[in-house]
Amino acid sequence: MSEDTSHGTNAFISGVLVTIGNPKAILFYVSIVPTVLDLHEVTPLDGAVLVLLTALILSAAQFPFAIAGARVCRRG
Repeated sequence: MSEDTSHGTNAFISGVLVTIGNPKAILFYVSIVPTVLDLHEVTPLDGAVLVLLTALILSAAQFPFAIAGARVCRRG
């Protein structure tokens, strides 16, 4: 892996960890999910689908920022 690719991968992983560890996101899910879903009825498959959907939605929401950041880095 080249140094540029390694730096990009490290930045991506760092961004994902920051997003996952975001206290606002955690509080949002902890407060909203139990009001929308009966947690006693959620199966492991349902949980996996929820995690996948959450990851896709967060990725779609953050992707424009990642593209903008990459453009700024290339110009600088």
